[in-house]
Amino acid sequence: MQLLWFLPSIAYGAMLAVSSGSYFLLVSTLLTAILMLLVKWRTSLQPKLGPETKLRFLGNNIWLDDFRLPRGSAFWSREQFDFVFERLAVKRDSVKALSETFAERRFDSLRPMSTAIGFDDNEIISVSLNSDGPHGILVGTTGSGKTELLKTLVRGISESTRDAEFALVDFKGGSGLAQFVAAGARLITDQDLSAANQLFEDLKIELKQRESKQQLSPIIVVVDELAHLLNEVKIAESVLNSIAARGRSARMHLIVTNQNLVGIPRALLSNLRLRILVGLHDPVDAALLGQPAKAQAAPEVGFRLTQAQLVGHGQPGRLFWFTGFRPERLPISAPEAREPRLLQHSSLDRHERSAQGRASHRHGRRRASRGWPALARKAESR
Repeated sequence: MQLLWFLPSIAYGAMLAVSSGSYFLLVSTLLTAILMLLVKWRTSLQPKLGPETKLRFLGNNIWLDDFRLPRGSAFWSREQFDFVFERLAVKRDSVKALSETFAERRFDSLRPMSTAIGFDDNEIISVSLNSDGPHGILVGTTGSGKTELLKTLVRGISESTRDAEFALVDFKGGSGLAQFVAAGARLITDQDLSAANQLFEDLKIELKQRESKQQLSPIIVVVDELAHLLNEVKIAESVLNSIAARGRSARMHLIVTNQNLVGIPRALLSNLRLRILVGLHDPVDAALLGQPAKAQAAPEVGFRLTQAQLVGHGQPGRLFWFTGFRPERLPISAPEAREPRLLQHSSLDRHERSAQGRASHRHGRRRASRGWPALARKAESR
């Protein structure tokens, strides 16, 4: 609206104020003009949008570079509406393509001792025991998906490093890692504690022999449920501490999982530099491991996803999602077929239709009250 449009109202209000002493029209017109000037001034402060403009969602706020969009969608320009939703559409398609790539394992071949562990909004995420390790820990409660991620790590490293040897210690009964025995891995479970003791005696001897040799093939010791192992096999703690402290030069690596950090020796934890929180984490564990990232809703990509994050001292956590070891596609529910209903005019039906109409009206009001920012955040989560 142009300011010139207010001039006739201002002139008529001034004439009315002089002739009748009523200042209402004059005051209301001046206030409206001032409000319009404030809106135009506020709009002029908004940055120009271009290909390099970054769209970010922080909590309940939407940011375009360093400018926070107003909470009220009435203050968004048409250009901002188009920019936000076009970027969200591109982002959703990009995340879906990344999920397909990860689930079908169509990514490029990785460096030795490396594996892809998931994806975020921008790329496939991979880790390396050589550069990110040499040892790692996965922390997550029961049912969080840490064993699924552990299996992904074992499979990825075995594919990228053909000469790697695996010693698998599964203290959850052996069902989690049993499929790798066919590939030549040595599997020990909590069903045979004498074999577990013998394995760690062998690892202790192997570490001493390797410290004086060169050109060795890597050995990866994988432990599922570390605290249970340490309680049942007393020699395990000293051997794992030795591998964690001196294993890099001997090309011996550790990957362990546990439900939390209770019972894990401090000397061992300090050498587990590759740290991954799986699922909903405990704030205390997260603070001890590093700086966790803020949780986000999983994107809707057609697969069942689990959230995790890479954490480390001195750097913020990096959030990512991953599928199960065998990716599970989510079913697409078809609309339920119903028998045609005969038209009736009883008072009961009229009361039912009236109640449905009121519920639909209330739902419509709730949906409308969420506004454009809420719809944008919902679209971004997909």
